[in-house]
Order: sequence, then structure tokens, then C-alpha cells
Amino acid sequence: MILLVNLIKILLLKIFGLFPDSPFPEYMDGMDTTFFVYLNWFFPLDTCLNMFLIWVNCILIVLVLMLAKKYLLDKLLGLLMSLPLPF
Repeated sequence: MILLVNLIKILLLKIFGLFPDSPFPEYMDGMDTTFFVYLNWFFPLDTCLNMFLIWVNCILIVLVLMLAKKYLLDKLLGLLMSLPLPF
């Protein structure tokens, strides 16, 4: 079992070794990256990303609740329409 795990580990390391370290090395070599610090001070990317993720979660919750409401109302109306009339 340990031999199989080591074999899988070696195989994965060889596969990951084929990928480059960065997909953009030729673009970043001649670029001055010191402005990223100042850009992050005016436009905090980590906070914006967190706010975006919270917004997406809220939208997903609303959509799930709307689908649940539609499903439950369709079931309830289906049950009510299948009842016989009293007269």
C-alpha cells in the first residue's frame, strides 16, 4: 500500500513539474511591481474579493429560496386543485 502511495506521489510530482511556475513570466520580467503596494492601499483587492464572495453567496441564497418557494407553492396548488369540490 505504501509503495502505491509513493508511486502516485512521484507521478503527480512529475506531472506538476511539467507546468511552468507562472503563466506570465515574460510580461512580469521588465515590469516595475512597486506600484502594486500603492494600488492595494487605494483599492484593497483582498477586501473587494471578500465583498464579492459575500455578494455571490447572498445572490445564491436568494435564488435557492426563490426556487424552494416556487416548488412548494406548485406542490401546494397541485394538492389543492386535486381536492374534490364540496358541491
